[in-house]
Amino acid sequence: MEIIAKLGSLLGLSFVSGINLYATVAVVGLVTKFHLVQGLPPEFQALNNNLIITVAIILYACEFLADKIPGFDTAWDAIHTVIRPFGGALLALMTVGKASPAAEVLAFMIGATLASGSHLAKSGFRVLINTSPEPFSNMVVSVAEDMGVVGLAYLSMAHPVWALVITVILSIIIAILLPFLWRAVRMLLSGLYHRLKGLGGAPVDSMSGSAALKIASQITDLGLSLDDTVILPAWSSKIRGFKRWQKGYLVYDKKNFYFVPSKVFKKTPVSVPAPGRERIITGSGFLFHRIFINSERESWNLLVPKNYARILEDSLK
Repeated sequence: MEIIAKLGSLLGLSFVSGINLYATVAVVGLVTKFHLVQGLPPEFQALNNNLIITVAIILYACEFLADKIPGFDTAWDAIHTVIRPFGGALLALMTVGKASPAAEVLAFMIGATLASGSHLAKSGFRVLINTSPEPFSNMVVSVAEDMGVVGLAYLSMAHPVWALVITVILSIIIAILLPFLWRAVRMLLSGLYHRLKGLGGAPVDSMSGSAALKIASQITDLGLSLDDTVILPAWSSKIRGFKRWQKGYLVYDKKNFYFVPSKVFKKTPVSVPAPGRERIITGSGFLFHRIFINSERESWNLLVPKNYARILEDSLK
């Protein structure tokens, strides 16, 4: 039973560290300082320090504010891609206490892996939320994350068996969603790159050069010319036959819209007749414009980097 309790504490604390390391450290430090839970590993006394607790609370306050700002929360998560897994690994080491070198190495690897997984899940879900033009969903999710981190961190020390069950269930869910989240993170990084490129004053035009050459053969197979089409990077949100957030290119030749998938997905391009302008709706977000194409045949829902959406809107006039 003691081994199960240790495992519950290790997994629970590592998991929440990947979501919010500073809140986790603050909770562990406060619980240890005020003796709220008995029988904790003596290694946790290292966090029973006023300076560590104060710094953790200050950093948590910074993260609390950063998490509420769409776009900035993504940059914050990117900075913590190494910090959170490393912190989760250190907390895992503290949890096992004095053990054999092999057990310590195993605990370190499990802690780092689990914290990396929960960090990736958080970052991926934030990508999806940031595609929404309104900021309130971001705030609601952020507050829910903070409450969950504090609750599971305390549960990992007070009731580790329950923490073990919850962490295993959440980890299974993340493993199932991992391909989806990976596509979302790739989309985020690309959108962030295009946004920073625009802020830097770099001119944005219909894709050309090496970028267009990536799909030149597919464009030719469709009977189109690179010179007579608008080609924009895009991600599928709702296109029949494609998974959500699959990367591709939105191609427009005044008569039809084509979605040409990135070669990595090895799918056949699809097309719909271009409807009237009133049936093409755009919605603005922080990194992406959402494009709704309501053709008589079917409806498409895509995300296009904000810098490039203007090109499509101009070509539709």
